Formats: sequence, structure tokens, C-alpha cells
Amino acid sequence: MDASEVLRTIATLNTRSVRAEKIIAKYKHNLATVRQSLAQTSNELDETIKVAELLYDVNRRLRTVTDYLLR
Repeated sequence: MDASEVLRTIATLNTRSVRAEKIIAKYKHNLATVRQSLAQTSNELDETIKVAELLYDVNRRLRTVTDYLLR
């Protein structure tokens, strides 16, 4: 290998390294976005569960009141 081949190889490796760093940065950004979305979705799911539990409790109480009134 002469000096020009070595330099060409180093330049190619540098180019690939820069591309890889850009791709990794993009993936890290995407991962952060997905994690934030997951956290938000989890919070929304928790709130939905709370509302469902509240509705279930109200329904149970109304059923109890209705049964009492019909007796």
C-alpha cells in the first residue's frame, strides 16, 4: 500500500464514521421521542383507568339505589 491508498482508506473510514455518527444521533433522537410518547400514552392510560373505575363505582352505587327504591 502506498501513501495515497492509505490516505484514501482513512478518508473513507472518516466518511463512514461521520455517517454512522449522524445515524446514531438520529436514532437517539427517535428513541427519545418514542420514550416521551410512551410516557404520555401511559399517563393517558392511567387516567382512562381512573375514569373507568369511577364510572364503575357510580354504576354500582346507582344500581344499589335503584334496587333500594324498587323494594
